[in-house]
Amino acid sequence: MGQTERFLALREQDTKTRTLAVTEFSRPLLVEAGAGTGKTALLVARILSWSLGPGWEQAEAEAGGSAQDIAGRVASGVVAITFTEKAAAEMGTRLAEGLATVLAGKLPHGLELAQLPVPEVCRER
Repeated sequence: MGQTERFLALREQDTKTRTLAVTEFSRPLLVEAGAGTGKTALLVARILSWSLGPGWEQAEAEAGGSAQDIAGRVASGVVAITFTEKAAAEMGTRLAEGLATVLAGKLPHGLELAQLPVPEVCRER
């Protein structure tokens, strides 16, 4: 296998892994990778995907209520663990930016692989 083929195989595996991270919520996932590989971006995309998709639908089905009530229940069930306070702050900033992007009617980077409702529904959520 040549260098190009190896690169393409690695890229395909990376895409499969990223897709799993933003679509599989029946179990916890461990993300382990080197510095600068996009772990924080992936975790933010996973949180947003859960919050706007299956997490929202589950909270709505279980208790209903206003959008604010549902959002509160969804957010209270999210846990993300990082190794440093700096990384946690970065994650918070990126989550806020991602939500602002959704509010603008667009999907943030990383969510193109997720199975989410149309952007208008995500914006309402």
